[in-house]
Amino acid sequence: MTAPSQVASAETPATQDEGSKAALAAGAEPEAAVEDQSTATTVAGSGTVEEPAKPSETGATEVAEDKAPEEPASDEIVEAVRVTKTPGKTDSTVEIVETSDAIVERVEETTTTDEDIETVVADTGTGVVGETEEILERTDTVVKTTVVDKRTGRVTKKIATQEKEEVRSSRETIIVPAHSARVYMKPGSSPDDRIAAYGMVAFPLETTRQHPERLAQFCAAYVESEKHEPVPGLPASAPRMATVWPVSASVATDALSRLNDVQKCETAVLNYGAAMADQAIYDAELTGIEINGRGPFLLAWSPASAKGSANALVLIANLSNIDTPEAALAAMRRWQTDVEFNPPLWAEAGWNLPLLREIMDEWAAVHGPQSLMLLGPFGG
Repeated sequence: MTAPSQVASAETPATQDEGSKAALAAGAEPEAAVEDQSTATTVAGSGTVEEPAKPSETGATEVAEDKAPEEPASDEIVEAVRVTKTPGKTDSTVEIVETSDAIVERVEETTTTDEDIETVVADTGTGVVGETEEILERTDTVVKTTVVDKRTGRVTKKIATQEKEEVRSSRETIIVPAHSARVYMKPGSSPDDRIAAYGMVAFPLETTRQHPERLAQFCAAYVESEKHEPVPGLPASAPRMATVWPVSASVATDALSRLNDVQKCETAVLNYGAAMADQAIYDAELTGIEINGRGPFLLAWSPASAKGSANALVLIANLSNIDTPEAALAAMRRWQTDVEFNPPLWAEAGWNLPLLREIMDEWAAVHGPQSLMLLGPFGG
């Protein structure tokens, strides 16, 4: 057994008279409800005229009732936004000032509301769910101004609104992998806590360097088999097994998982994580059994933390004798059914040996002797 190879990897003040006070009392009561747009109402004698109001100096805006979700990027992206409002207190101030020409009443109402905005974005194509939560403090200010002209008795009303938002706290996006057993992983990454059993598609260095077409053939089977996973209703919180396709450190794995099948395999093959695969083969050989063949080898550990331990029992499916795309896909689907989506085989922090022996016999009948083996003290 050899060590793994090293791979490069404004208002104006005033005075007032009795006639103007009467006009203010009669016609200057502020509106009870905020209008959607700022308006000016002019009262002259018995006539009332609606006039467009100028924007307030602070920049009048409409009051937004709800935060609408952005349009999904594609049919596979589903977005849901829930806004929970917690009303706060409303403060109100009234100010009456007087000039030589007019009396001005200014009523300002400020309402503070907390908004808890939860956004969930699900990609039905990759099974990835992103969750974000943000708490906003919204301050809505309504300014109602009534101006009475002392000379004419004309009354003008204006309503202006202003909205201010401030982020008080936010929670980082949580990426929740769905039930898929297909995971692209780069050096330095490790399976999350829900991974009870850990596998890898490992090619020897010679195959990686000299036969990239073989990597492409099995990558196509790896990607295609993901579309036919046998337990679509598995909760995201349930323990599961993952079979990793290793990639180099320069690959953005989240972006990789969103590519179409052809682009996905082009990237995954060109950036195959040969160093990670070589390390996995080395870890499997810690059992004392040398691994030979062109591969790929589907290597698995249960529990996942056993990888790298000399006392680990390592499951290996040797697919070296498979030549056709159809046979590669059939083997990947059998690995799905018999191993990845068979929790009784690995869910109890170790391999279920009686069940595994039955599965090994079935593999031998289909794919040949020693096509599926358990390496270690009880393997062989």
